[in-house]
Amino acid sequence: MRFGDRYDLPEGLGDQPHSPAFTKFLWSYFGYEPATTTGDVDLGFLRDLMPEDLDLARQLIRRNLRLRLRHLIEATSALQDTESIPLLREMLDNETNSEIRLILAGALWKLARDPALIDCWWLDSEKALDLLIDLPNPVDRERLPLRRRLKLDRVFRHCVLIRRWIFAVPGRVAVGRRALGYLNELELGRRTTGPFQCLSRHLKDYRERRNDPGFRAMMVVSLHRWNARNRMGL
Repeated sequence: MRFGDRYDLPEGLGDQPHSPAFTKFLWSYFGYEPATTTGDVDLGFLRDLMPEDLDLARQLIRRNLRLRLRHLIEATSALQDTESIPLLREMLDNETNSEIRLILAGALWKLARDPALIDCWWLDSEKALDLLIDLPNPVDRERLPLRRRLKLDRVFRHCVLIRRWIFAVPGRVAVGRRALGYLNELELGRRTTGPFQCLSRHLKDYRERRNDPGFRAMMVVSLHRWNARNRMGL
């Protein structure tokens, strides 16, 4: 078995006899072209790892986490490796790339319900307000200035990750509706219930007021309050 040159693996690991499940693990995560980087691999084989294989698999992933590769970071939660939590938190504290920070925070959420995910997503600033207003109607993407369009695309990719980790709702439309629901929650100070069509405020209400200083100040205060409540588990 040929491993990628960038990985830190014990010498002779590929020459040793392994169980079918562990062989598939090695190929999927450390092969010359790891299959898990595409996200299309059925990870059911992880359930077939013997206890000793599972321990070694977790050690190998931790040994290579410093490479900051998405498929290795996500493997920590797939393997339920709680021993990786301190290292993941240390990496998050030192990481400046927003996309990698989100992947790290997602792994920590799945392993320990760490509220770092909330911090990475909400930004705790006016930027979050603008992103929420832009998200509900991706059809308008081409009308946006190039800089905002690229930012919206990047944020939507993050939303898809968050959807997979937490919300389990399908598709671009659902993400947009979730964002509009949050805008309603921030303004009204309460959780929204019922169907999307019954929301008290609609997208045009927020677009008309997005540049109103009083409205923005009120929404940012609500955003800080919402973040604080979620960090406390309320």
